[in-house]
Amino acid sequence: MHYHVLYDIAKGLHEAHLDMNRGLQLLPGRVGQAMGVSYSVLMTFTESGEIDHIYIPGEKEESPANDPQKWMQLYSRGLIGYVYHSERSIAIRNIESDPRWTITDDLNFLPETGSAVGIPLRYNDVVTGVMVFVHPKIDYFGDDALEFLHEVADLTSKAFTSIYRTQQQEKAVQDTRYYAIFEHTPVPVVLTDSSGVIIDANIKACEFLGFRRVVLRGIPLQDVNIISFDDIKDIDHEEEKHITTNTYDIDGNSIPTLIRARWIELDGNRYIEWILQDMSVQMELEQLRRDLTAMVYHDLRGPMGSIHMAIIKLAELLQGHDNPAVLKILQLGLRSTQQVSRLVEALLDIQRLESGSTILNKQPAEVHVFLTDAFQLVMPIADHAGISIDLDIAKLPEILIDTDMITRVVINLMENAVKYTPSGSRITLRSELVNNKIQITVSDTGPGIPGHMLDSIFNKFSRVKYQDAPKGVGLGLAFCRLAVEAHGGKIRVESDGETGSDFIFTLPLDDMPDTAPLSDTVPDEEDDAERGYATTA
Repeated sequence: MHYHVLYDIAKGLHEAHLDMNRGLQLLPGRVGQAMGVSYSVLMTFTESGEIDHIYIPGEKEESPANDPQKWMQLYSRGLIGYVYHSERSIAIRNIESDPRWTITDDLNFLPETGSAVGIPLRYNDVVTGVMVFVHPKIDYFGDDALEFLHEVADLTSKAFTSIYRTQQQEKAVQDTRYYAIFEHTPVPVVLTDSSGVIIDANIKACEFLGFRRVVLRGIPLQDVNIISFDDIKDIDHEEEKHITTNTYDIDGNSIPTLIRARWIELDGNRYIEWILQDMSVQMELEQLRRDLTAMVYHDLRGPMGSIHMAIIKLAELLQGHDNPAVLKILQLGLRSTQQVSRLVEALLDIQRLESGSTILNKQPAEVHVFLTDAFQLVMPIADHAGISIDLDIAKLPEILIDTDMITRVVINLMENAVKYTPSGSRITLRSELVNNKIQITVSDTGPGIPGHMLDSIFNKFSRVKYQDAPKGVGLGLAFCRLAVEAHGGKIRVESDGETGSDFIFTLPLDDMPDTAPLSDTVPDEEDDAERGYATTA
């Protein structure tokens, strides 16, 4: 009976590529389809007799039917339990009247009419699973059906015995190979259990830490590393985690270390593998690079300041010159030196902020004042590019900031918007109070920013690339992020990826002691006129 089905099942188990889990997922569906049943399930058990896995054709992993607790009734005093504990097949002629198939609300997904059968699955003569099939007909599972199901169970037992032995042989080879690589790998490697207690350390790890292997075994990893138990708990079972920390050798010397941690399985047990990389040389080189860079930036600032002042003096001397092009050339030189000076200042600030230095020059500032200053500095560049600037500046309270730094943030964002916005278009500078924070937005109508770059665009040397894109080194937005975050704020960009982008940053008001009410901070119209406070350019 159903010999072609037995062949298909054997073929399916073989095609599972020695994966018992996949084979168990396929089995109840293939058998149930051949018998025309209305429901089928395969359940496996642990060595202690608890439900381990549930395989139901067509059910997703998160389905309520895959919850072992829902099956406890049929396991503790129902068909599944009878089959598991008696280690034999049991057929129920009519599930509607048989007490071994009592359905409660937990099992409302099971059929309530027809007949059922439970078949034990064995490995090494021990019942490790039970298959259950329900047919809509009463008394369906006669001798022929039971004979077929026993053949399926026997075939499955033999197949999984073969698969298990092959897996164990392959695993033994893999474990042996791993230990050989582990011992002689040229980098320090430590194995711990799930709580961080050291199980083993290779030769390089012993040399790196200065301890003998016998000393390292059995002590917590926290004793030689600054690693909290939370770091250990956070290690994902699927992905590798990177941790930057300091490792201490036997003499108490602190060694900057990059640790790559991941879960592995050996000898049937799960361990955490910690690969240690000494970062001392890299950090020394990085510090040397920073020192050299800072020296170059400082050396640039002096000459640029001199050039800037020389152009100003030259413009004063040539005021009223017969050739108007002379003053235009001087104005161009003046704007260029200002731009280079801002770039140098940004580079110095980036280095200072990355090193963790605090902002020392915080002063109370009126938002509309520094926004208007930024607007007036960018307006000539916008006019030259044929771009209009709309101002939508709300009346806001004073804020405690490094005014020069935040002004340069606004200038960078506006100049960026001018570069990416087509001639004849508009950009907008807006300020408002949102959740007790000053929110400033620079909006453009440029080509938009792809979704995958909305976060990385604020990294150093990161730029949106497309045909005919403006040139640059990608430092302006990196400075903006560091400057805003140093003030306790946040910066982000919103774009649909097609047209236009909104660069938005917020600054907290919490640092401002005794913040004055809005009415006390709003300048009158005469003050606005004196400051050159405009609404549209």
